[in-house]
Order: sequence, then structure tokens, then C-alpha cells
Amino acid sequence: MMKIRNKLLLSFGTVLLIVLLAFLIVYSTLQDVSKSYFNLANTDMKKLQLAHQIQFEDLALTDAVRGVIIEPDNTAEREKYNQFAKQIDQHIKEVTPMLDDSRTKKIFHDLNINNQKLVELETQMMELAGEDRQKTLAIFHGEYADIRAIFSSKLEEFKQIETERITKKIEEDEKLIRKKIMAGAAVFITALFAGILIAIFISKRTTRPLGKIANKLEELARNKGDLTARIHITNKDEIGKLATAFNRMLENLQKMMLKIKETTDEVSASALELSEGTKNFAESTEQITMAVQDIASGAGDQGDMADESSHAVNNIANEVQKIASSSSFAAESALTTSKIAEEGNKSIVKAVKQMEFLQKSVDEAFIKIEELGKLTDEIKKISDVMANIAEQTNLLALNAAIEAARAGEQGKGFTVVATEVRNLAEESKQSAIQINEMIQHVLSIAAAAVENIDKGRSDLKEGKRVVDDAGRAFHKILTSVEKVTCQIQEVSSSVQQMSTGADQVAVSIGQLADIAKKSSAHSQNVAASTEEQLAAIEEFTATAENLSNVAKKLRNMIGEFNV
Repeated sequence: MMKIRNKLLLSFGTVLLIVLLAFLIVYSTLQDVSKSYFNLANTDMKKLQLAHQIQFEDLALTDAVRGVIIEPDNTAEREKYNQFAKQIDQHIKEVTPMLDDSRTKKIFHDLNINNQKLVELETQMMELAGEDRQKTLAIFHGEYADIRAIFSSKLEEFKQIETERITKKIEEDEKLIRKKIMAGAAVFITALFAGILIAIFISKRTTRPLGKIANKLEELARNKGDLTARIHITNKDEIGKLATAFNRMLENLQKMMLKIKETTDEVSASALELSEGTKNFAESTEQITMAVQDIASGAGDQGDMADESSHAVNNIANEVQKIASSSSFAAESALTTSKIAEEGNKSIVKAVKQMEFLQKSVDEAFIKIEELGKLTDEIKKISDVMANIAEQTNLLALNAAIEAARAGEQGKGFTVVATEVRNLAEESKQSAIQINEMIQHVLSIAAAAVENIDKGRSDLKEGKRVVDDAGRAFHKILTSVEKVTCQIQEVSSSVQQMSTGADQVAVSIGQLADIAKKSSAHSQNVAASTEEQLAAIEEFTATAENLSNVAKKLRNMIGEFNV
């Protein structure tokens, strides 16, 4: 797995290597041309120059010989002759080691032999000049002139050969320069296209995945995200890791939202059943209250209406049976209500756990976004380094252009290369600036995502607080239901006692007054208890409705997401 930093370094390193290759080709060409011209100036041109000098010295020497023949006692001409004779001999010896082919070696071998012959004839003519002028002139115009002609022709032949060789070398050097310049230009163009392709590739591999993640975060920030969709990124770098972590976060959010949705549905259904049960229970309690009030009224009348005791006892027995039936129904309703309240309490506890799990996932998403910010900062630093490298490359290219301008005509090709390098450096700098701008945009999106997630965390805390309040309310409901159940059981027990008492009154009318008083007292207690129970049931009903509203709010919040 290659990191983004390594990719950038490898890409720019590749481009720099190609540019360096173009530079080496141009530099190698300049070295070869410089070496060739150095050899041309220090060997070939020097040989040609010495040949011209020998030719000039030969003419001067001949003129000195002619002067001695005309004036045999002219010491100046003799000294002039000696000087030029030594120079010719020295220059021939100087040229001989520079020769590198058999043809020129043979020419200079013949020149050396002819030069020795000429020296012998010249010595002879200068000795005979004062004694036998005619013989001296015969030698001068005869053998001496022939050997000089051969010497001059050989020297001309050598000059022609060297001139052709120099011309050929210059043409070869010009061809080599053109060839190397074309090769360098081809490599440089290749580097330019490679740099453009690499920049496009890296841009696509970096900005597209980040754009996908940013769009998904923006959807989630608007609370309308599709939690079933996944980001498909094949990168093996930090962006790939970020996409994988983001997909895991979406998967966890999806599971959590589904669990919360199921729990909310269960809570809503339980709250509805609980509300219906409490309504039925309230109706039964009202009936019990009315019956108890009737009992209390009948028991008061029994003390004053002893003559109608038998009829009243039968009525009491019937009412007691009704009370017993209502009490049994109330006891069963109370038990059912207790179970529903207990299940509602468990659902609330489960919802609290789901809210805590959701808050944990949101915190993890917050941490991942912060890590994205850190990674983006690292990318920004790398981009700054790229911009600095481009700036330094621009300066180096400018210095190279100045040096090439100093080189004059020979540095024109290198000036073009330096200009292209500087243009490439400027383009790299502009690319780095664009990367910085994109990174700033990503950072702004990440900051907005952090702000939205932070707001979501606050909403989750508020939701958790509401669910906790609902849990405490359910606990109170469960306690109240248990109290109501105990009171109903007491009422049922009292009703059973009343039924037994009514049977006893039917047998023994004499105890009617005492039983009537006890029944009146018990009826008043039962009436007070049923009123308290009715108030508790009304409170329980309000709590159930509140729980149902909370469940609806949770269902609406979850409905914003596609799970």
C-alpha cells in the first residue's frame, strides 16, 4: 500500500528524472562538442597553422638564400637564413608527433628528407656564392628549385588534407549537435507529457474519493442521508482507509437506526395498549366508585329502616356480588397494567442503551472527521513542499538560462531547455496552489460536518434525557399500579367479607344494625381508595400518552434516514 505522500514523491521524482535525463543528454552533447573543438583547435588547427608557418618560413628562408647569393658578405641575410632554417626544422619536428594517419606521416617524412636536401644545397650555394656565382645560380635555378617545388607541393597537399579533415569534423560536430538537441527535446517533451498525465492521474485519484465522502457527509448533515448506500473506492492509501472507516460507520449507523426503529415501534405499541388498558380500568374504577357510594347510602338507611332489613339485606347481597365481580375484573386489569408497565420500562431501558450506542457511533464519526482534518493538513504540507520545489526549480532554470545566454550561440539549445523547465516549474507551482485550494475546501466541508455532528450529539443527549424521564415516569407508573393492585385486592377481600356478612344478616336480623354500621365505614374507605386509584390511573394514562408522543418523535427522526 502506497501513501499519498509517496505517490506524490514518486511522481515528481519520475518527472525530475526524465528532465535530468534531458539535461544529461544536452550536457553530454556539449561535452562532446567541446572536446571535439578542443582537439580541433589544439591538434588539427595547430597542424594547419604550423604548415602555413613552415610555408612562410620556407619563402623567407629562400629569400635569405637569394640575398646571400646576391651579397655573399651580407651577415644579416645569413643570420636570417639560420633563424628560419632552425624554425623550419623545429616546426617539422613539432608537427610529426601530432600525425595520426600513414598518409600525412609519409608526407612529413618526405618533407623532412627534402628539407635536409635543401639545407645541404643551401649551405653549398652560400659557400660558393663568393667564389663561383654562375655555379651557384645553376644550382639555385636547377636542383634546388626542383626540390623546393616538391617541398612546396607536399606542404600544399598536407594543408589540403588537414583542411578537408577540419571541414569534415566541423560538419560531423554540427550533425551531432542537431541529433543530441532533437533527442533532448524528445525527452523533455516526454517529461512534460508524463508530468501532465501524472498530475491528472493523482488529481483524479485524490479529489474524486474525497468528493464522494464530502457529498455523503453533506447528506448526513442534512439528516436526509441514505444509510444503505456505500462509497466504492479502490484506493489503497489513506483515502481508501478513510472510505472503509466511513462505510463501517454507515453500516453501524444503519444497524443502530434499525434497532432504534424496532424499539420505538415496540414502545409505541406498548404505550397504545397501556393507554387503552388504563381507559378500561378507569371505567371499571368509576363503576366501583358508584357502587361503593350506593353501598354507603344503603348502609346509612339500614339503621333507620329496620323494618325493611330483609329487603335491604337482599339488595346488599346483590350489590356485593356486583362489587365482587367488578373487583375481580379490576384486579385482573391491574395485573395486566402492571405487566404492560413492566414491559414498557424494559423497552425504555433498551431505548436508553440504543441511544448510548448511537451517541458512541456519532463520537467515533466525530473522531474520524478530525483524523480526516489531520490527514488533509499533511497533504497541505506536502503541497507546500511541492510549491517550494517548483519555486527552486524555477530559480535553477533561470540561472541555467543566464549561463546559457553567457555561452552565446552554443548555449541557445540549452536556453530553450531551461525556459521549458522554468515553465514546467511554474505549472507545478500553480498545480500545488490549486491542490491547496481544494484542501481548504475539504477542510471547510469537514468543519461543517464536525459542527453538524456536534449538533447531532446535542440532540442525542436531549433525546436520551427525554427517554430517561420516560423511564422514571414508567417506574412511577409501575409503583402506582402495584399500589392500586394491592388496594383492589383489599377491596375484593372486603367485598367477600361483606358477602359473608350479608348471609349472616339474612339468618340473624338482630345483628343488622352493627353490620350496617361496619358496612358503612368500609364503604367510605373503599370510596376514598377508589377515588385515589382513579386519580393514579389518570396520571398513568397521561404518562402513557407522553411515552407514545416520544416514540412518534423518535420514529420521525429515524424516518429522515433511508435504512
